[in-house]
Amino acid sequence: MNGNHINKLSQNVLPEIGFHNPIGDIEFEIVDLEKLRLRSKTLQPPPHIPHKLGFHLILLIEQGRGFHWVDFEKRPFKENTVIFLNKGQVQSFDFNEQIKGKVIVYTERFLSLLREHITIPFLLHNNLLLNGVSHIELQQSIKCNVFLLTKALQIEISQPVMTREIIFSLFGSLVMTLAREHNMQHNKTPPLETKRFVEFGKIIEKYFFDQRDACFYAQKLCITYKTLNEVCKKVSGKTAKFHIDQRVILESKRRLLADEMDISTLAYDLGFNEVGNFSKFFKRYTQVTPNQFRKKVRD
Repeated sequence: MNGNHINKLSQNVLPEIGFHNPIGDIEFEIVDLEKLRLRSKTLQPPPHIPHKLGFHLILLIEQGRGFHWVDFEKRPFKENTVIFLNKGQVQSFDFNEQIKGKVIVYTERFLSLLREHITIPFLLHNNLLLNGVSHIELQQSIKCNVFLLTKALQIEISQPVMTREIIFSLFGSLVMTLAREHNMQHNKTPPLETKRFVEFGKIIEKYFFDQRDACFYAQKLCITYKTLNEVCKKVSGKTAKFHIDQRVILESKRRLLADEMDISTLAYDLGFNEVGNFSKFFKRYTQVTPNQFRKKVRD
């Protein structure tokens, strides 16, 4: 894939990648980017083809410059960049020989076991993805710590008899180090507003198919529409309605690639009474119609 266009699908259905390599009774893995690139032609689907994640992922770039595709957007990176992806997101790799680093993979089961053994003041999948900010650039002051913790994790999981408590402790330290840096770079919002914004995101996930009215979400949070809007603007600089609409747009993009349903059925499934209204809504945020988007990605 080159950098001049969106990644293209080689098949009509957007594949979902699940976790298949548990270590003992935990679902956690670290993969070298260079080894993944060398194996890419033998993997199905190939990592450079867009695919939906069935797990969480941390991409740690140690050397090189390039791009990573996250939910159909091209994210540039350079050395000492960390990219975070949540379960359900769509990604694809844009490999080149200069890129070196690690891919840290873990599941909801791993997070559940982690919570039983260690207390973490901020969970990765909540706080490291606020406002869609899915990357940080490591400062010199913490770069060595991040790389050392990652290396220690890799050594521990390669032991003939690994100790999961050590893995939990090392991963917890890594999460807290990255979350602190993330908050320093991107999120200076007071804890109450941050908590409300995270809860808002959870409620969007539950109701966005049927509800695009910000007042509905404010009621679910037991706050006023004005308060919800102020929270969103403080955390992200965007309105509550913008975040609701963006989730609908993202789901639209995923389904346009994953399914062969016609646009009118998709519009109905997403709560639009008329396909024309859905097309106008989609074009307002993407500058193309649903059919144009589908064709652009697949051609």
